[in-house]
Amino acid sequence: MNSQTLIELVESHPEFTPGKNGTIISLGCYSECWDDFVRQSTLELIEYFLIRKNSVQFATKRYISHTHLGKIVPHISWKGQLCIFISSSTISKWKNIEHGTESPEKRFEGFKSTEIYNIPTYLYLKPILNNLTLSDLEKYLDVLNKYKVTGVIVGSRFTKSRIINKNLAPIGEGKLKYCNISNDVDILLLAFSDQIDTYEKSIEAVKHWRKND
Repeated sequence: MNSQTLIELVESHPEFTPGKNGTIISLGCYSECWDDFVRQSTLELIEYFLIRKNSVQFATKRYISHTHLGKIVPHISWKGQLCIFISSSTISKWKNIEHGTESPEKRFEGFKSTEIYNIPTYLYLKPILNNLTLSDLEKYLDVLNKYKVTGVIVGSRFTKSRIINKNLAPIGEGKLKYCNISNDVDILLLAFSDQIDTYEKSIEAVKHWRKND
């Protein structure tokens, strides 16, 4: 599906609202939006909705180059209109767990690209894998020291929901819910919140910029 078709689908949706206080456009929730074969469509979507003055966020396990960002930066109207989330669930076991992605080290180099344009960019720890993500805590803290990271998202996993209006996820049209929060999530939230702005949901970070601009 090309970007124009997607734009028409969004624009025709009865709940879509353009503008700064309107609909938040979120990319990369279900699939990788920065792969080579879809990146151009992603850039076109981002550009379109930035021009429409909507807040835009995207998450990726790919390296983000400053060259690609340079194409959309001129359309940003306020700091935080575009927020980027560099995703990772594990550093030490990424080859076994995150098949088909770029190494965390390569992904994290994207923080240098976003720093050039002063785009809020977050370390996006989602999903938290029990007994695995936490074991890399010191490595993630090293990332905060090495790069200019805006904040951290410590996100719970989603699962299919069979209970109406029970702990529903903000995506999935009511078909997904948050898994029960583990002790690992609590420990990570505490550890990162001592160091940097930390949220449980990416949309909280997006709303922060929309409110404080």
